[in-house]
Amino acid sequence: MISSGFPKLQKDYYKVYVRSNTYNQASYIEDCLNGVALQKTDFPFVHHVIDDCSTDGEQEVIKTYLNNNCDMENAEYYDNDICSIIIAKNKSNPNCTLVVYFLKRNMYRNPEKRNLYKAWQDVCTYEAICEGDDYWIVKDKLQKQISFLDAHQDYAMCHTSYNTYHEKDKIISQSRDVLDNVGEKCKDNRYILKGYRLLTLTVVVRTEVLKQAKQKDPFLFSGYFLMGDTNLWYEVSTFGKIFFMPDVTAMYRKNEGSVSRCADPAKMYKFRLSSAEMRLYISKRDNIGDDWIKYFQSLFDKTLYDYRCFDPTYQSKLYDYHIQPNFLKSLLLKIGIMKLYLSVKFVVNRKIATLYRRLFKPQYTF
Repeated sequence: MISSGFPKLQKDYYKVYVRSNTYNQASYIEDCLNGVALQKTDFPFVHHVIDDCSTDGEQEVIKTYLNNNCDMENAEYYDNDICSIIIAKNKSNPNCTLVVYFLKRNMYRNPEKRNLYKAWQDVCTYEAICEGDDYWIVKDKLQKQISFLDAHQDYAMCHTSYNTYHEKDKIISQSRDVLDNVGEKCKDNRYILKGYRLLTLTVVVRTEVLKQAKQKDPFLFSGYFLMGDTNLWYEVSTFGKIFFMPDVTAMYRKNEGSVSRCADPAKMYKFRLSSAEMRLYISKRDNIGDDWIKYFQSLFDKTLYDYRCFDPTYQSKLYDYHIQPNFLKSLLLKIGIMKLYLSVKFVVNRKIATLYRRLFKPQYTF
């Protein structure tokens, strides 16, 4: 029987809320589903998959997975104007409940989409995130992180190391976080803005802290900044400590659809500019130190100049150049030479990085 509306949720029944947003990831979503169902825990958790009206057959892949791996005889079905919903327990892991929202229209970057998972966040103690093209690779990821956070109430969040799968090159490498997240970087939250490595795929965070972090500065999460992770984890760090667990627990997939492999130089330079502007905004808002502010101001000036080579009319709503480009740089920008140079540099750097991975197969990569 299909019920109308949304399911009524029971507070504290599920301890962890695992969220997976996905769109047109038919080739990858099963790895994500298997990685979450793999988790062996002494508590129940819910895996909430939000399919953003995929058109590549992903919805059929998810439904096949449900039929093959979940208790569909006792499944719950709901329908409303926004989505169709299926809720079913995993047959081989009774602690894992799979909840799938099949959206009826694409809601990418639509603020209303947040309401779809807010109800689940409200009834769970912790939240973890695994996007549809990534996956977890060890069965005790959740249990280890939750056990640590349960025992250390002064910590707001726990994250781990991870591997990266370079899909185009068919190479796996480990993150440099095990080398870089040491000493002062683990004690001073300013390093989250510069140098400290933290991937959302590996995070478990207290849901109450997450709500407080997002409410602290609404502008930071208004959609003005293209990056949403670094600013969020910095805000979380103002409410409690962050613990880095060096265990490798997840696989981050770099594919042609990811920001890190964006083939459009203009989009990439715009993303870098937005990232620099976000860091400058936070550093000034919190007055984190003259040297830090000076560094992020310089980074913003550079990325603003670079992006204006592609869009000369662009104006930041917050800042302009702190130091104006010299005459030569301004001239090169006007006649289009810098746009050509930056485009060529972008392509060449990508090819060099690819060649380096293929030739040397380094153990660690960025």
